Amino acid sequence: MAMRTDVPSGSIKLHGWAAEFLKTQEEGLTGNPQESGFPFNTGMWTESMNVRDREYPLHGSDWWPYEQTAYYLDGALRCGHILKSEQLLARVRENISHIAAGAAEDGRLRAGDIEDDSWPMVVIMRMLFEAQRHA
Repeated sequence: MAMRTDVPSGSIKLHGWAAEFLKTQEEGLTGNPQESGFPFNTGMWTESMNVRDREYPLHGSDWWPYEQTAYYLDGALRCGHILKSEQLLARVRENISHIAAGAAEDGRLRAGDIEDDSWPMVVIMRMLFEAQRHA
């Protein structure tokens, strides 16, 4: 059985259709997430995105904007490193800086000031682990 070896996204060199595909992503929604509306037209993790869905008025679901933007930031980071795109990397770094600056005294990171941020934190950790590989 072959052992899987992960490599930092910045060490990946794409050519041909794969490189063209990522460049299209950078010029499209990945590079312009605000065009797809909420929550991608916000500062993402740099601001409060507390919302309550009409479908969940009793328990709320204020975690989902953080979850969705965490997936975006993870992909934008990887795309940014592969393409060496300062535009994409700057947006991600701004969010990383904000997350780190908001750490609690015990070191715990938070997704805004929402009550249950456990799943968004799982998703954003994927991005933070990848970011650390490039630090």
